[in-house]
Amino acid sequence: MHRVETLSAMGRTARRAGILLLGWLIPGSAHWVLGRRVQALVVFVTVHFMFFYGLFMGSPLHRFDPEAPIRSALEKAAQMGNGLAYWLALWWVPQMETWPDSPLRRLAERSNFGQGDIVHAWAEKGYTFAISSGLLNILLVLKVYDRMFRPRPTPSDPETSSDVA
Repeated sequence: MHRVETLSAMGRTARRAGILLLGWLIPGSAHWVLGRRVQALVVFVTVHFMFFYGLFMGSPLHRFDPEAPIRSALEKAAQMGNGLAYWLALWWVPQMETWPDSPLRRLAERSNFGQGDIVHAWAEKGYTFAISSGLLNILLVLKVYDRMFRPRPTPSDPETSSDVA
């Protein structure tokens, strides 16, 4: 009987880990799986808007600075917090060279999408947007983790009683 309980606990843990991984890859999807549909949509729209708006403002996808390797690695990790959107943008930037007259390429060239050349005064602000969106997604995945693994308070627990001031 003990082995069956252990396998059941391992299955729950694997399911929870899958939900967290899904929440990182697609922002808001972990909230959707947990039944918090409105919050999932708000997270999805907010994180993606911040990331792509930052890239359209001229933010680079990642910037390696040999004089500050730790800082640049942390900045790249923060941008990777956007999940699949980061990998999509990483694929999209070199692909723009192969699209001769597409409207997306004209828009990307006009906005300096993901190139990181500080042509416009707002490119540094876009870099902040692109990093902050990844950090926001990581924090929201940690919130889901806390919600899934936090022990549920019991009504008889004196610390969670409603009459405690």
